[in-house]
Amino acid sequence: AKIVAAAVSALTHVDREDKALAKVSGWRHFVQSDNAPAVPLTVVMILLALGVFSQNSHFLSSFNVGNILMLATALGFIALGQTVALLLAGIDLSVGPLAGFLVVVASFFIVDGQPPAMMALGFALMIGLAVVVGLVNGLLIRFAAFTPIAATLAMYIGLQGCSFLLRDSPGGYINATVVEWITWQIGPIPMAFVVLVLVALAAEYALRNRRIGWQLRATGSNEESARRIGLRVDRTFVAGYVASALLTVLGAVMLMAQIGVGDPAQGGDYTLASITAVVLGGTSLRGGRGTFIGTVLGAMLLTEVLNAVSFLGLSQTYQYVFQGALILVAALIYATVRERARG
Repeated sequence: AKIVAAAVSALTHVDREDKALAKVSGWRHFVQSDNAPAVPLTVVMILLALGVFSQNSHFLSSFNVGNILMLATALGFIALGQTVALLLAGIDLSVGPLAGFLVVVASFFIVDGQPPAMMALGFALMIGLAVVVGLVNGLLIRFAAFTPIAATLAMYIGLQGCSFLLRDSPGGYINATVVEWITWQIGPIPMAFVVLVLVALAAEYALRNRRIGWQLRATGSNEESARRIGLRVDRTFVAGYVASALLTVLGAVMLMAQIGVGDPAQGGDYTLASITAVVLGGTSLRGGRGTFIGTVLGAMLLTEVLNAVSFLGLSQTYQYVFQGALILVAALIYATVRERARG
């Protein structure tokens, strides 16, 4: 009987150890996963909202919540495009000026007094020009030996120049009906934000469960290994930059509705903001790892922070300080936590 009791006790002890190890293993797996940043991002957003609300009760008003989500939608779409580029171990510095340039183009077509056919042509031109920009970026990087920074920086400068060539000052007021449709809300929730979430979910599903997603991650993780197993690395890279530009079109549509006019000086700030949002969301700057859902959360947090700066009466200078600090802190935390989880 004593032997049986000892055996049972030993088995129970082993079982407890196995469960403990399973819990530790599960925790490490979660921390190392691409979705881990979603938890701290959500917590920080809630705490920040409550903190600012304690100083200014209007921060959580229906109007301001809708305003934050609307601004986050424009940034979110552009940041989704940036996510694609970073997953490829690249970067797209042209997304901001591209958004501004597309709004300037739209200001000649999608304006009051133009027939529906002309407005439709304006939207088609926005898409077509974005495809051209994405193709040029991708081709310069893959076939002209440009680095991603050099190629997209050249495009950044070129697009800004084109914007000022088309309009040397703000002009061309966007059609009011189009603006109303784009900014349509149910309560404090913009329908465009719902579209952003759906696009992010679809992109996340494709990234995890479809061949294009596997190609994207494999190319960004190790290009030579991806090439050896038969993946068309060059085509994936070019397609990725086209996708980045097309997602920027959606951000440009939101920007168009927000500023309501073709302004050549607008858009440039979205380049830094999109990189910040993507890094906050947990996408690796080394490529191969990332999450579109995290990017949306990163865009929401960044927009909330910038909005909070205004509500707290701080100068605009602090917006740039906080953006830089957020990138640094997020990158350090994610890298440190994942490294320790591996150990």
